[in-house]
Amino acid sequence: MARSESSEENPLGTDAGRVRTIEWYLNTHRALGVLAPWFEGLPNDPFAPGKTPEETARDMLVVLGLRPDVGNTPGVAYFTHYSDVPAVVALPKDAHVIGPVVFESGGPVPVAIPPQTVAVEGLGTVHLELADNLLTARLANGDEVKFDIRDAVKEIYRRGWPLTQDHRPLEIKGSGTGLTGTVLIDNLNGSYKEPDFELTLLRMWLVLGRAE
Repeated sequence: MARSESSEENPLGTDAGRVRTIEWYLNTHRALGVLAPWFEGLPNDPFAPGKTPEETARDMLVVLGLRPDVGNTPGVAYFTHYSDVPAVVALPKDAHVIGPVVFESGGPVPVAIPPQTVAVEGLGTVHLELADNLLTARLANGDEVKFDIRDAVKEIYRRGWPLTQDHRPLEIKGSGTGLTGTVLIDNLNGSYKEPDFELTLLRMWLVLGRAE
């Protein structure tokens, strides 16, 4: 079971939260590499050749004296996924591709994420909302399709995170009225505390079409 870090376990003390915030920001923006020179020459260099992005992030926290599986809240595990390979999907003839769309809470502590609107030729204004771990795409006439982001989190763990070598985009099928859709997620970060989870970053592409 995950537990919080005591001052004995964590030599950074009260700065641990700040370090985790910096690591979170760089990791979610795929910029951890800027820290590589700090670790060069160390026997446990987290940026050593052959390591996956997940291994680098985990090993860097270990070198800094931070447990990689917890933050500052007891029982909370943090996860991250980003893709470095393309996805191949079959597009219906009336499909509309939207993206990339990014929902971000602005920090490692989850907060309410504001909705977005996107103008799509052939569909009009598409309202996108992320609430209660459901992503909703809605048209002005009320047609909508919903995607359960929990399915993506389950897939991350099914692939064996944090040791997975599978970096394909996460694909979610939606269900709704008047619209059909698929979401392809190439970056997903958040925290998990059984049985719930919270998102801090979602970067995705949507494929929307009108239901027959």
